[in-house]
Amino acid sequence: MLAAYLPHKIECSILLSPAGLSLGSKWKMIKEILIPLMLFCLTSSEKYLIALADTMSLNSMSSLDKKIIGEVFKSVSLEQDMPKLTQAKELLHYNAPTMVIAGIQDVFFPEKHVVNTAKKLFLISLPVDPLKWVIFLQNRY
Repeated sequence: MLAAYLPHKIECSILLSPAGLSLGSKWKMIKEILIPLMLFCLTSSEKYLIALADTMSLNSMSSLDKKIIGEVFKSVSLEQDMPKLTQAKELLHYNAPTMVIAGIQDVFFPEKHVVNTAKKLFLISLPVDPLKWVIFLQNRY
């Protein structure tokens, strides 16, 4: 995280579904993403692609996007490790205004967990300055 190593280089930031703040339920990730993904990769069955795409998009992904996602999953090697979680001590010198956008039903980085962690991390590291508040925007996607 750039904020940990070069905080003086950041004037402001927007974190969209930030991976390093908090993780969702591993069981839910396995059940709703990993199993359909593995079955899709093994069988190329549209049934598993639809299950995967519906979870990722709250049942709103277009058929073209589903095809693209299917090609990506077939052709690209995905990162298997979960991200390292950021610690408050890593952000001691970070004081830039930060907007955190998190999805309420995001399987990987759910809003409830991300926002609670972000409040703790960024409010600890920010000076009490009304011009440098951390803004939390809750967003459904």
